[in-house]
Amino acid sequence: MLLSLLESAPLHYLADVSFAVCHFALEILYGQKWSWLVLLLLVAQFDKILKSYVIRRPANVKIAGAPTVIGHWLTSLRFLLVAIGTVKEGHKKARGKLFAVPALNKYTICVTSREQVEEVSNAPIDQLSFNAAIDEQFMPHLIFNGFRFDPKDPRYSIPLHAMKVQLKSNLQALVPVLKSYTADAFRDEFPEQVADNEKWTTFHPHMVSSRLVQRLNNVIIVGQDLTDDPIYLAASMQYTRDVVITGELLRFTPSTLQNAIGWISMNRTGAKNIVDSKVTAMMWDRINDHQGHGRKQCDLVQWMLDSTRKKSPQAITKLVQHVMGLLFGGAHQLPMLISFALYNLCKYPEYLEPLRCEIEKTANNEDDNDNYDNMPLMDSFLKETARVYPTVILTMPRKVLWPFKFADGTVVPKDNWIVVPSQALMQDEQYYEEPERFNGFRFVGQDGGTASSSQFSTPSFEFPFWGGTKRPCPGRFYVAVAAKMILSRYIADYDIRLENPKAAASLAWSYALAPHPRTKMLLRKRSDGVSQL
Repeated sequence: MLLSLLESAPLHYLADVSFAVCHFALEILYGQKWSWLVLLLLVAQFDKILKSYVIRRPANVKIAGAPTVIGHWLTSLRFLLVAIGTVKEGHKKARGKLFAVPALNKYTICVTSREQVEEVSNAPIDQLSFNAAIDEQFMPHLIFNGFRFDPKDPRYSIPLHAMKVQLKSNLQALVPVLKSYTADAFRDEFPEQVADNEKWTTFHPHMVSSRLVQRLNNVIIVGQDLTDDPIYLAASMQYTRDVVITGELLRFTPSTLQNAIGWISMNRTGAKNIVDSKVTAMMWDRINDHQGHGRKQCDLVQWMLDSTRKKSPQAITKLVQHVMGLLFGGAHQLPMLISFALYNLCKYPEYLEPLRCEIEKTANNEDDNDNYDNMPLMDSFLKETARVYPTVILTMPRKVLWPFKFADGTVVPKDNWIVVPSQALMQDEQYYEEPERFNGFRFVGQDGGTASSSQFSTPSFEFPFWGGTKRPCPGRFYVAVAAKMILSRYIADYDIRLENPKAAASLAWSYALAPHPRTKMLLRKRSDGVSQL
């Protein structure tokens, strides 16, 4: 389950990069406290890196960046810190063929045609492994409290079933609860904002959106009781930040030091232990409530418990590890998407009025004002935002466990990665007219945008935001509803503008395209807001 969620958002992880990563990136780029450590770790691996470029080089594949082994190493540093430019250049020159980008100790082979993506999707999992890629990228046993990917474990499919089936089928019933938490969160974030108030409030869109999303995610994952616990909620937010920082440090760290550095980094704040202990205690409380005195819970934890036959300490430990993975997997992509959508609303205010009309129409539908499915303008605006600012530029990562041969005869050696350059595909003029231009209603066609292909939650080859079409992100329906819910509240109830009209939208860091951490906005309450939506 964690696998599918991360694959979407490598949600998608390779994925998720938060404000903490942006801050980490800025500190490196501006030569502050982390730069010496990063450089030391890179130098320590120099010999190993150079050897890998000779042993693992794929034959007959164009290598992006500078030539020669030293040139590959220099290209890998650029790819490691800011991959976006290297990937876009490689994609443009490849013209539909495979191309490779040197990474620190491997080549990242990018597939750019529909046929190649199908080949990767249909490859045996013991040859092209998503699990192994995530193991290498995130060290889940260090950051998810001992978690190990084991598809042979009969409990392995329990979280996946909860996400794919039970969350989807119960999502509409949860909407009123999510709306209530959204309203409370906005009041907490902007307590001084009341109707007819001319005062503008400065806020950081990504930080605020992260706190809003964390509340909703916790309602879905662990339920209302723990979400209402301020100690737990604060710890869960800190925990997801700790995971990001630890994951970034481990990317630069030699394998001999990873366990030690990972343990220190994940335990320095104590947040992981608080989350672990509180979720574990909550699970046992539910198990021991034989008389049913507590209310029946409607969340992922309860659905996983209901599907677990033998509720042994080992089984509960495994479920808690899944929960910790889910908290991280859903913590970053959605806030980044909302932040970019707010930025686009500020830059292109002509979209505000039609979106407000659609929101008001939905809110005034007394028979079905909790249904966010019939919002074609909002679907299109979010989908175009995700196309232009995809949060991660690579999806569907696979580690090659033994040599893989494409239909055209190209052989990829063991220990390399194969990925889909999602940003390059979504900004390719072969698939999109004027791909560099933001067109908020691009996906509203002659059918009014009601076709499933127009909806934000629908994956496709041309829109790999949710991963591949064969195994897309199972949480995408919830993400779509939560994004519409939060963005509708912003649009309907507030006037928003950039504090600095020339502020940058994004910061490119590694595989991520994140909201710029120095961009702030101004907000003011509207007198005619549609607060019931």
